[in-house]
Amino acid sequence: MSDAYSLTRSLADAASFSVIDQARLELIAQCAARQVKVAGDFIELGVFRGGSAILLASAIKQYHAPCKLHLLDSWQGLPGLNDEDLGTFVAQGQFSESSEHAVRARLDDFGLLDVCETHQGWVEDTLPELHGPFSLVHLDLDLYQPTYFALSCLLLRMAAGGEIIIDDYGNETLRRFPGVEKAVSEIIAGSDWSIVESAGERDQSVRIARQS
Repeated sequence: MSDAYSLTRSLADAASFSVIDQARLELIAQCAARQVKVAGDFIELGVFRGGSAILLASAIKQYHAPCKLHLLDSWQGLPGLNDEDLGTFVAQGQFSESSEHAVRARLDDFGLLDVCETHQGWVEDTLPELHGPFSLVHLDLDLYQPTYFALSCLLLRMAAGGEIIIDDYGNETLRRFPGVEKAVSEIIAGSDWSIVESAGERDQSVRIARQS
């Protein structure tokens, strides 16, 4: 990929294959451009059609970063909900309208596949096999249990200076994904991690980092 591949172009490409709004895509792009300077791989949990993966991989290519983007998804839709997700608007099996093959082909079309590794399966099965360190995480799992499990693993595998973006955290007036907010709150309580930024036009993404 040429250095001329601009942030504007990658944002437009990402938006074509994503359900994430523009403000949240811009947060991902800005974090990716910053975190390529930190030693460690990128990892995305919850890939769907690969829109945000385009942004993350584009940053790696554009800045010639010596790292990989790991992409984890079941490509079977969401798993079952539990009590912590009561009130969410999503359902078991939702977001199954994609596949690992389709995402790999899309990334290849954009010249990005060589910096990506896909891992198909439930996060409880795939994430333990990846040991990091990770400089940037994009976590978009929608539900309490996979979010809690992923964070409990990832906080132990983050590079110094690493950051985590968590999608669908919600905001004070709109909690469409209550399980995500609950999982994040429980995991960072009493830790040296805290929410440092949020962005979103409807649902909110939050960025968490270690307190300095």
